[in-house]
Amino acid sequence: MKKIYLTVLLFSSIISVIAQNSNIYIKYFKYTKANNTKDFYEQWYTKNEVIIRAMTVYDVDEITVQENGKFIKTRDTLRYKREFDKFRNELFQEGNKSQPILVREHNSNVVKKIKPLNNSTYFIYDTLAQLQGWKITNELGNILNYSCQKAVIDYKGRQYAAWFTTQLPFTGGPNNFRNLPGMILKVEDSNKDISYTAVHIEMPYKKELIPDIRFTGKVVSQLEFEKIIEKTNLEATKKMYNMMNNGN
Repeated sequence: MKKIYLTVLLFSSIISVIAQNSNIYIKYFKYTKANNTKDFYEQWYTKNEVIIRAMTVYDVDEITVQENGKFIKTRDTLRYKREFDKFRNELFQEGNKSQPILVREHNSNVVKKIKPLNNSTYFIYDTLAQLQGWKITNELGNILNYSCQKAVIDYKGRQYAAWFTTQLPFTGGPNNFRNLPGMILKVEDSNKDISYTAVHIEMPYKKELIPDIRFTGKVVSQLEFEKIIEKTNLEATKKMYNMMNNGN
């Protein structure tokens, strides 16, 4: 019994050292049934904060190519693999220019978002829901060779189930899911309309590869940013309406 106790203490000490001197990288896959979208969330856990970056996955099954001087539509992903890969990559690069990067200190519900809009970069401060009220069950599982335990919560009109592990030296989870005594590696609602699953974990992670976050620019609240978007959309609609009328 004493040997087992000493082993547990040694393991806990090792984990503590890793937490103080290393960063962790976790990549989550997100699926949303309503619009069949697939996204990835890259998350870096450092000593003081978590950095989150969303990436949209584009599932393109048809493109336009030029053949014998004519433009044709094709679904032949084998013959035109290079063209499909290039088109998906261009979509990915362009689409993710508008994806926000979020930064949150550990155990804080205040998140800072970096969001480009109309050739400007906005730094948005938002307050997240506390996500209190998790109920930890006795159900166990395994994700990426990490032992996990199931917890459930009612959140924004949905019931979510999460599987978390205490074998990583940080607490947190995909996107803004958090407040469990471990790292959430999978979470999904009861209807499986929304799900996040960890697909890759690196520990330790090289610090120089973590996004360099510099908060310089216009700082606004989430509500102020929503008003800016509303104004931008209204101006775009008016511009299109004027162009259509002038064309007639």
